[in-house]
Amino acid sequence: MILKNLLNHEGKEYTYSEAIENFSWRGVNKNNLTSEEYLKEITYLKCINYTANKIASLSFSVKYHDDKKGDRIAKEFRYNDKFLRPNEGMNFVNMIRALVTIGEHEGVSCLYACPATGKLYPCRINQFFIDDAGLIDSMKGIPIAIEIVCNNKTKIVPEQHCIMYFGGVTTDGITANSIRKYIELSIKTNLKGQEILADLFNNGLTSKALIQLSSDIQDDRELKKIQKKFNSMFSSVGRIFTVPAGYKVSPLNLSLADSQFKELRSMSIREMSSCWGLTPSMIGEDISGKVDIEAENLRYLTDTLLIKIKNLEQEFDYKYVGMDKYNQGYFFDINFGVLLRTTAEKQKDIIIDYVKNGVYSLEYAKGLLGVPLDNEGTVTLPSGQVLLKDLLEGNVSYLKDKKKKKKKKNTAKGGDDDEEE
Repeated sequence: MILKNLLNHEGKEYTYSEAIENFSWRGVNKNNLTSEEYLKEITYLKCINYTANKIASLSFSVKYHDDKKGDRIAKEFRYNDKFLRPNEGMNFVNMIRALVTIGEHEGVSCLYACPATGKLYPCRINQFFIDDAGLIDSMKGIPIAIEIVCNNKTKIVPEQHCIMYFGGVTTDGITANSIRKYIELSIKTNLKGQEILADLFNNGLTSKALIQLSSDIQDDRELKKIQKKFNSMFSSVGRIFTVPAGYKVSPLNLSLADSQFKELRSMSIREMSSCWGLTPSMIGEDISGKVDIEAENLRYLTDTLLIKIKNLEQEFDYKYVGMDKYNQGYFFDINFGVLLRTTAEKQKDIIIDYVKNGVYSLEYAKGLLGVPLDNEGTVTLPSGQVLLKDLLEGNVSYLKDKKKKKKKKNTAKGGDDDEEE
């Protein structure tokens, strides 16, 4: 395998094996890269699924900033259609869900942006190649190649063609360790708890039993034979079984309450969900009592999602929009307003208050509500909204009233003068 246009130094092309010798490279959870066992733990799966669904529900677009007219969606952007259908196999929402799921599960993932077509593909990352020896000419001075897995095919591509998503913990800004690496013991403990609970139900909610013999048996083979016999009888589906004469069965039942199974499970859920910035109620656990959904969404947005959103915006700006377009005023925008939605009544009160106090312009408020904008220009006054043209021409009700009062006053004053004469 030749790393064309990447490992090119003084006209020489390096093979894959030669590159390994010249480059320092880093694997991403190489031992458990494709392990799906962790996803069988229900809380772990819920945390990843919640994060993926939340980010995928946001609005993605390329916008253009105009100093006079503000920001608008850049429909003229050459890859604008990719925000509906990024590739031939999926829509944009499912692509983002796949990207985030892989990134949260394995620590880091990427969207491969095809330089020829602009199509986007969610990919796993096997390893990074970093040119410590200075073999690659690079404007940034930090040339990086990435081995990706896309559609079950392995490929080595330049880092600048990969829109990175970090779902784990990074210490160098290039690679990342998955969260599950640090909470592996908790996940395995919960998996073992699920197995114990399943076995308990399979055995009719009876855990273990003590078999008391009427005589002392010294032969180990005979003891094992008896154990095997009773184990087969005890773990059968039937609720009733017979005990041969000379044997006494005493159940050793350790109830879930005695083992504090519920308490330990609740503690594990809280610990695991907090690693993703979530509360148990957000993943459908421990919802007893009143929950302030709006406050939870705001805290989750500010404490957890904003950094992920900002990271994606910068990656898209640099690697998809391009610096030339970026310097012209184009930028990638992820609108997280959907996370701040509240009841229609409260939303109305907030927008009205913002408009009255000048925080929102009337045009911006209309845009939030999806109301068509007018092109005549509207000014917000304490008494309401008026057209700028009418305000300048004095065709506003309070100005008309003011003129009438002034005219009436002048007329009355003139009448008094006539009487004095």
